[in-house]
Amino acid sequence: THEDITDLDPRSDSHDERPSPIDELDNLQIGSLPGQCTKISRQLNPELRQQLEAETLRNADLFAWSSADMPDIDADFICHRLAIHKEAKPVDQRKRKVAKGQLKFLLVAIDYFTKWIEACPLAKITTKNVQRFTWRNIVCRFRIPHTLVTDNGRQFIAQGFEDFLRELGIKHLPTSVEHPQPNGQAEAANKVILRELKKRLGNAKRQWADELPSILWAYHCTPPVNNVRNALQADLRS
Repeated sequence: THEDITDLDPRSDSHDERPSPIDELDNLQIGSLPGQCTKISRQLNPELRQQLEAETLRNADLFAWSSADMPDIDADFICHRLAIHKEAKPVDQRKRKVAKGQLKFLLVAIDYFTKWIEACPLAKITTKNVQRFTWRNIVCRFRIPHTLVTDNGRQFIAQGFEDFLRELGIKHLPTSVEHPQPNGQAEAANKVILRELKKRLGNAKRQWADELPSILWAYHCTPPVNNVRNALQADLRS
C-alpha cells in the first residue's frame, strides 16, 4: 500500500498541540528571496506597525534562513524533527559491510631493525581500529614490542589506546609536530607503498586495497640494501 508523505508529517496531525496565533497575520518581507519573511499582526495600529517593521528590518541580519547563516552555532544545539508516523515502531537494521570504495586510509607499521612492514586498509582510523591492528598485526604475529613510536593523531594519544599499551608493557613515544624525524621510517614506508599503488592503479583508485597485499609481498621479498651490503662485507672478510 502507498501512504502519502503528508500523512507522516506530525504537523498535519489533527491533535497537534502547538499554539496558533489569535490575530490574523500579514507577511513582512525581510530577505530578497521568496519565503524570507516573517509574520506581523494585522491588528496593530499604523504607528506601532511602522515602528515594528522598521525595527525588524533594521535587524534583518539576525534572521537565519539556512545553516550557512549560522556558522558559529554549536552542533549540540541543532535538532531535526523527522516526519515519522505515530504508530511506526523501530526496526532492527542488518549490519552493513563496508564497501571497498569506502576504504580511504592506510595504517602502516614498520619494525625499526628488520624494516618489516605491516599495513592495513581502513574506512576510519579510530582508536579501536588502531588497537585491533596493534594486537593482530604486531603482538599476535610477532611479539610484544618494547617501544611503539606513533604520530600525534587523536587515535594514538587517546586514553583508551594508552591504557591498552600500558597493560601490555609497551612504551609509547608519540612524535612531536616540530620534530617528526623519529617516525621517519614509517613515513618512508608510506611513500614506498603509495608510489607502488600509483604505478599499478593509474586512475582506478577504488580498488587499491586489492593491490596492497602484492605490494607488501614484493617489499618483503626484496632484501634491504643494508642487509645486502652486510652480506657482501662478510663474504669479502671470509
